[in-house]
Amino acid sequence: MKNLFNWRDRKWQKRAWAILTFVVLLMIISHPELRLLFPLIDALGIDVLLTLLSVQFISLFGDYVKPSLLLAYNNLLLPAIGKLHSLLMFLSGSFGHCITVVFFTYYAKVLPNYAIKGDLRGKT
Repeated sequence: MKNLFNWRDRKWQKRAWAILTFVVLLMIISHPELRLLFPLIDALGIDVLLTLLSVQFISLFGDYVKPSLLLAYNNLLLPAIGKLHSLLMFLSGSFGHCITVVFFTYYAKVLPNYAIKGDLRGKT
């Protein structure tokens, strides 16, 4: 029973995506207005259709959505992540500082343009 719901198993992931795709297509077919999209989905494939819909969404609402998301990211998400990081540092003690140093050195190697300049102790 434990191996039945192992989310790391590739076979289970493929089956889950197949079931989810089938359910979405069944919902599209059963909706009276969206059922006319099914021949298009069948001809192009669902990945091409989702790409076309995302491009259309970005072109129509990109000027409104992008500034709003950026504002929410800067004013809500970044402070919340900072407070969560401070809380985790307080709760984990010196072990948390070691994890932070390892994370930031890895981050500096992967994305050197966005890395924090200088030492983590405040020295530049």
